[in-house]
Amino acid sequence: MIKHTCTIFFLCIGLSAWAQQISISEPIDLDLDYYYNLLGVENNKYYFLKGGDQDYELINFDESLNKRWESSFKMDKKRPKFIDAQLLDKTINVIYHYDEKDGAYLKLVKHNLNGNIIDSSKLEIIYDKLGIRPELRIETSENKRFKLFWNQEGNGLVNYWILDLQKGEIITKNHFPLSNVIGSKQYHKILVSNKGLAFMVLSIQNTKKKVNNHLYKVFKLNTEKAVFKRAFNIEMNGKLTVSVDFTYDNLNDQIIGGGYYGDESIYEASGVFYVRIPSNRNLERVVAFTAVDFQKELFSNKRRSKNQFTDVFVKDLMLGLNGELIFISEQIRSRTYSDNLTRSTSLKVDYFFTDMYLVSINPNGEVYWINTLKKKQISQNDSGIYSSFFLFKDPKAMRIIFNDEISRDGTVSEYIIRGDGTYDRDIVFNTEKQELGLRLQDSEQVAKNVLLIPSQIKRAVRLVRVTF
Repeated sequence: MIKHTCTIFFLCIGLSAWAQQISISEPIDLDLDYYYNLLGVENNKYYFLKGGDQDYELINFDESLNKRWESSFKMDKKRPKFIDAQLLDKTINVIYHYDEKDGAYLKLVKHNLNGNIIDSSKLEIIYDKLGIRPELRIETSENKRFKLFWNQEGNGLVNYWILDLQKGEIITKNHFPLSNVIGSKQYHKILVSNKGLAFMVLSIQNTKKKVNNHLYKVFKLNTEKAVFKRAFNIEMNGKLTVSVDFTYDNLNDQIIGGGYYGDESIYEASGVFYVRIPSNRNLERVVAFTAVDFQKELFSNKRRSKNQFTDVFVKDLMLGLNGELIFISEQIRSRTYSDNLTRSTSLKVDYFFTDMYLVSINPNGEVYWINTLKKKQISQNDSGIYSSFFLFKDPKAMRIIFNDEISRDGTVSEYIIRGDGTYDRDIVFNTEKQELGLRLQDSEQVAKNVLLIPSQIKRAVRLVRVTF
């Protein structure tokens, strides 16, 4: 059995219950073809963006979430499409693309905190005039300064652009060929550092049954013609990946990953693995595997026959000061069926987001502890948007915040985790008679002690601020 070693690698100076302050805005009506963005807070004022297919609107709230002002802006007329928005250095950055004669161009519009446009820049062409336009995906650095936009064409060609919001310009652009099978159907993750460096972590040969040697390739996304030239291989030593995630450790300039491996199958976990790749090639790289009997480790004798450690997915990573890692996974299932009682032809889908599992690993890849956090979220026909959790990070505690049940009148709870794996479970607030549909997993931590949660019921959104 893995022991709970009492090692604290994040600052945890007290776990007494704090008095939370809750503020709720009035509803914000959304258009039929809508999107919205929780931009964040500046000078105790909160900023929100909503939009449709031709325009977008900036809305400002005071400290009590009372609306102060709103301003609407038209995008360029020809086939505009909103991409992203970011509040950085007291500037609201809005990014979209639109068509000109020779193709679609990326555009950056900057607003000051009063909503006024202070700059507008045509950046780069991202689509030719003719042909299919593959979906543009976005990755953001931890400090919010850098945005990487990328897509993959039908022939496997990957295109990418790195935007420096502070400078207001594209600092890197390139493309490279990549097998469409590998790039689309197997795990791949793009990481962007706080310095504007970008890396791709690419899974190779992770198939249902062991046929070939599974490994990961890690390479920098720079301006070189052959980006694979200096790729680093992470050998899985004959093992398969069940679920994994990677992140960039900006404090120590290294890539860190963690997850579950299987000896024989991508569906059944046999243990956990940890990866640490310093950007300095002279420093030691770590790839470590630890076998775990999850049935024995996590379930009591009475419950082992009823519980199965399956359908568990790595959802978030928490880094320590020196490369330590806690990875958080969640059991997620769904069930599709038809309603025979009503003789309806439409299908129904039930979503089950249940227990969370935490694994703590030291910088050498040794497992400190493994723990289970209980929850039970069941919903229907909502794509699970009100389920799952939000990982709230601050110097005083590691908090996992979630809806106790999927209901407009329920309870929001949290687990507060100590460095040795022990925890407290507390109620954050009660939503009774508030008519809230809290999308916890889409929340934004806008300050070290402030969480901003979108509450969405149909096409109406309210902002809920929790101050710890």
